[in-house]
Amino acid sequence: MVLYFPIDTILPEEFKEQMGLRAPGRIKTIQLRGEYSQGFVFPLEEAARLFSKDFTQLPSEEITLFFRATKYEPPQKFVLWASSCPFPRDKVSTT
Repeated sequence: MVLYFPIDTILPEEFKEQMGLRAPGRIKTIQLRGEYSQGFVFPLEEAARLFSKDFTQLPSEEITLFFRATKYEPPQKFVLWASSCPFPRDKVSTT
């Protein structure tokens, strides 16, 4: 069994360091030996040894909470509507 963290997962640096994951920020798609990797897999037995916790008895939600894993949400881009869609001047009353 393994722990699987999909792409766009953000893990605290302390956990990533203990698990040997050196990439900063979120988990991203990378290419290893010509093949795409879309996530991070970590052996469950190794995680149990490292963190002194029996993950086999925990539901996935509790594992997520233990690792404080969150999903990356890209910053929202706000567009000023008036600048992107001009108002028709012939419909505006100036009196």
